[in-house]
Amino acid sequence: MRAAGGVTRGARGRRGARPAAGFTLLEVLAASTIFAIIMVAVYMMYETNQNMFVNGEARATAQQNARVAMDDIVTAVRTAGFFHPDAALCRPPGSVEAIRIATEDTLSLHGGYRDPPGAGPNQDCNVYVTYSLWDGAGSRGMTLHKEVRRDDWARGQLTQSPLAENVTRLAFRYYDANGQQLPTTLPPEVAPACVPGFPEAWPRRPFALDAQGPVVGAAVPAAVPLNSQRDTVRVVRIEVTVETNIAAGSDGCYRRNVGGTTQTYTLVSEAHVRSLTP
Repeated sequence: MRAAGGVTRGARGRRGARPAAGFTLLEVLAASTIFAIIMVAVYMMYETNQNMFVNGEARATAQQNARVAMDDIVTAVRTAGFFHPDAALCRPPGSVEAIRIATEDTLSLHGGYRDPPGAGPNQDCNVYVTYSLWDGAGSRGMTLHKEVRRDDWARGQLTQSPLAENVTRLAFRYYDANGQQLPTTLPPEVAPACVPGFPEAWPRRPFALDAQGPVVGAAVPAAVPLNSQRDTVRVVRIEVTVETNIAAGSDGCYRRNVGGTTQTYTLVSEAHVRSLTP
């Protein structure tokens, strides 16, 4: 059948048909570019959120470590000088000393602390509790040690356990009943000699009241004379600094930004020796 103009319908249909649907190379490249941009943005958002989550957890851990350490030390200072009154359980208190060792980063307290369960027939006896960055071998590191010795000191160590990790600074300051700092003049700061691999360290102000420094092994600290510097301490100021993402070297040196950005958290508190405070 011919339509008007002499062209059959079938022929006209064949000439007017559109080619099969598809994408040109330019369209594919444009779509791929847009998809890649979206994926990069999604990945960057994920990585940012992941870093925020990891840093937040590290910060929370550092804060918790610092708080636990500070609460423990403050409680011990406040109860120093109280002694167990029951002579059937412990020896009668023969001293009113509250502080046995007092240096810039070591504090040893004497009082009626409770021994852990299973300590034997002298459970609940008076004990010494020591906080220090120095271990029993005389090495200074990043671990805040809590050491408990049964009274008297010469009876040996009862326990030594880590109270907090990644502690880059532990500093004690001592004051008498009039608010006068002991010693009255602090020595200048001393920067530890760190190796290049562990270049970071807090400067120290090394001092020891009555020249009684930390003891190592079976040594016994000197007794506390009446009206000595240790005897006149009434307030202890404690500073604890915990840092995240660090690697410890030796002698208090360390490296920052290990496995993530280092974050620093510092707590400062003052505690009164209540048994000696009028």
